Amino acid sequence: MKNFKEILKNYRFTVGKVWKQKFGKPYIIIRSIMTMIGPFVGLAVTVFSGLLIDEITQLHRMNMIAVYVLGLTAIPTVWGFINQIVSYFCTSKMEHAINRAFEAEFYEHCSHLDCDFYDQPELQDKHSEASEVVMNDFIGSVNTLCSFISGVVSLFAVSALLTSLNWIVVAVIFLNVVIEHFINKKHKNKIISLDTEFHKRWRYHWIYSYILDSDLAAKEVRLFQLDKFIVKKITAASEYRDQIEREKELSSNVTGGILSFVSFIQKVVLYGFAVSAVLAQDITVGYMTITISAAGQLFGTLNSFSQMYLNLYRTSAKVQKYIDFMKVCQYQYKTGDKKPQWDSDSVIEFKNVSFCYPGSDRMVIDNLNLTVKAGEKLAIVGENGSGKSTFVKLITRLYAPSKGEILLNGVNIYEYDYTEYQKLFSPVFQDYSIYDMTIEENITLGESADKALVEQACTLSGLGDFLEKAPNHLKTQVGKNIDPEGVKLSGGESQRLAIARARYHDRNIYLLDEPTAALDPNSEEEIYTQFHQMITDRTAVLITHRLSAVQLADKVAVFDSGSVVEYGTHKELYAKGGIYTEMFDKQAKFYRGEASPEILDG
Repeated sequence: MKNFKEILKNYRFTVGKVWKQKFGKPYIIIRSIMTMIGPFVGLAVTVFSGLLIDEITQLHRMNMIAVYVLGLTAIPTVWGFINQIVSYFCTSKMEHAINRAFEAEFYEHCSHLDCDFYDQPELQDKHSEASEVVMNDFIGSVNTLCSFISGVVSLFAVSALLTSLNWIVVAVIFLNVVIEHFINKKHKNKIISLDTEFHKRWRYHWIYSYILDSDLAAKEVRLFQLDKFIVKKITAASEYRDQIEREKELSSNVTGGILSFVSFIQKVVLYGFAVSAVLAQDITVGYMTITISAAGQLFGTLNSFSQMYLNLYRTSAKVQKYIDFMKVCQYQYKTGDKKPQWDSDSVIEFKNVSFCYPGSDRMVIDNLNLTVKAGEKLAIVGENGSGKSTFVKLITRLYAPSKGEILLNGVNIYEYDYTEYQKLFSPVFQDYSIYDMTIEENITLGESADKALVEQACTLSGLGDFLEKAPNHLKTQVGKNIDPEGVKLSGGESQRLAIARARYHDRNIYLLDEPTAALDPNSEEEIYTQFHQMITDRTAVLITHRLSAVQLADKVAVFDSGSVVEYGTHKELYAKGGIYTEMFDKQAKFYRGEASPEILDG
């Protein structure tokens, strides 16, 4: 009973979602009308066939023979023509529109997922299963509803023709349906379990195959001869998926064999009673044909109810995963409705903030206390793994603190509208992305382009010379996946493009996470000079382990094990002789040629 209630709840959910779409109401209405008429078409053909046999063998009325022949030929033809028209001009168009609406809604939801989604494989499996529901099962649920309506109509119509059948035949039909129901239910349960494992292995396959397909890994794949290792993993994932498919196929074959035997018993009983009735002259040959055909329709109708329930059971389980998926991972996006303000007195404050990534108990940020004031240029330095980049993820609300709170002007940042809050930042991430779009689109990211501002951003980021040589100027395609004439950017050019993107959007707070990591020292100095111009009247946080960046900073925070261990100006920290002094002196030796002889001699 609990399962049935769950099925009804999920079924109402899916049909309700279709109903609310632009073409949802007419689609459901048209499908319902067509499926209500369908059983009468099949029934008319059945009756006309039997009556025609009786006319030919007994009554010999030529006018009625003509009527029945015309009915047998015209009814299916006209009905098929109507079906084609509805399918092509109405149903197909509506289905595509409805599916596209669900697809857009699904991917919009995915774009608002909290970043910890990518740290949880079980949620990625739910994502895979939910995407399948979006593409198939919403429309499929409506079609199942229509089939149910059609089955009800057919059941009543066929029952009217079978009143003369022996009750044993009817009992055999119902018994067959019950047997098939339980056999199919067991089969469906096994398929649901196997499908879950299949999606998990499919994710493995996709992840490993992407390594071989991606140009990002192409160099290491070749130089480290990684191909055999990755192919081995792909093959292992594929073999496991093949094993799952074989298990599904074996289950289907065994189930099909059992059902065929059950169907054979039913047909023996049905034909036995029908032929006996004809020989006893209780019914005519034509009526025997009608009753046998009608009995087959009754069995099919009853069996379809069983199949519909099992399909609903399977679809309900998948829809439940979709519902669960659409509920999770949007804590960040759905919290807060206040509009943030940033002015000359604004401040962002970390108060006793700690953070660990999902699935880990290691605190990457540990009891952090730090403020970012309006107009201030703050440099955050420290060794790799000290929590610098995680600080950026927390201040931008890509991740939520495990403990403590982050305040903007004394208000917890989770009380602010997520999108509006993030509009405070112009970031250049250490792991920035370059997209298969034009140079202009890579910079504007879909916003209405101001060509003058785009070119200014390119100039300020050092992309001016590259832009002049680009074949289609700002319209030049980046990468060759879409346009074979597209350009491949060097590491430095890619980083400058990411910097131009931040400059174009020019928001209140610049976040520069290792912004010169791919640049040589000369280019680095040039970029920092340009940065100085970019952030003159802006707040800026510079995350770096290259201490030449501190020339742009008013204050320096030294991170170690997720906490601020030193804080002050460059001059104050250097005079302390602590961690900062040690880091600065080590790096200065390389620039001065004073590194240890072992390093300099190679």
